[in-house]
Amino acid sequence: MKANIVSTAPVTLVIPAYNRSHLITDTLNSALNQSLRFEEIIVIDDGSTDDTPATLARFGDRITVIRTPNQGVQMARNIGIERARTKLVALLDSDDLLEPDYLQTMAPWMLTHSEHDAVYCNFVTFNSGSTDLDKLARAPFDFLADAKHEGEFAWDVPDLYKRSLLYQPLFTCGLMINKRFVTRHGAYNPDFNRVGAEDWEFTLRLISEGKVAVCKKPLARVRKHEDNDSADQVHMSLGEVKILEYASKHHSMARSHTLEVQESIHKRMLSAMDSAFDRGTLNEVLDIRKRIKGKTGLKCKLKVLICRLPEPARSTVWNWIQNRSK
Repeated sequence: MKANIVSTAPVTLVIPAYNRSHLITDTLNSALNQSLRFEEIIVIDDGSTDDTPATLARFGDRITVIRTPNQGVQMARNIGIERARTKLVALLDSDDLLEPDYLQTMAPWMLTHSEHDAVYCNFVTFNSGSTDLDKLARAPFDFLADAKHEGEFAWDVPDLYKRSLLYQPLFTCGLMINKRFVTRHGAYNPDFNRVGAEDWEFTLRLISEGKVAVCKKPLARVRKHEDNDSADQVHMSLGEVKILEYASKHHSMARSHTLEVQESIHKRMLSAMDSAFDRGTLNEVLDIRKRIKGKTGLKCKLKVLICRLPEPARSTVWNWIQNRSK
């Protein structure tokens, strides 16, 4: 009996990895067990100090491993994209997973719609105990309203840049890009390494300067765990502010939506201040307040007053508030 032969798509998968020995086996298995095979899978080992190199070695020649000094995920992605032999490159983080039909769904569409620079895929988030609704289903509004549709795919989404300021379902996990966009507009900006939401600048730039489509079918799974940057809401909100401030100077669509960008910055600064108060970093609350431009509400003003109280009064009041909210 002849063995089943899995066809290959002209797509390279790039996976940056740093100290992921406990998770990357599942990630790579999800990439290798596709119904349509990647032409190559490149893992950038970004200077791991755990057992990641040994774990990767077990996969032999099924993957290509590039080991570099630790430079951050942005540079790791860029190295992988540059080394890819194919024009189409898919991206996956080392703790996330692809559904078995990811490549079979995404690659044919991109190959027959070559005018598009990128296609994002819908996804679900999960942990060891549960799986959430897919990201598009959780949107507070119809994110793809009035877009053009063909099967599982949508494109020409009206005001996509503006919509992404209000809700962000476009994640790097499962993103497929054409390398020509990177050649024309640059890759991931290493200036945002270790900044909260560090890859969002590339997403906004891609929306601003490229032609983007969205696959509505959840084809990836984003793992939630204690090492996720998103667990630190202050870090994430302030990172988003830094990215939006940069975008307002460098993205053509940001300049076309100046008011919306400024409103989004203000909203995120308030969110950072609230998160700092909730976790009890009260001096940080005062530092963030100094950066907020425009009006704030009564609750914000009360929190600032509490943070300005002398010790031990402010700790006593803060603990009383936290106990009441439980």
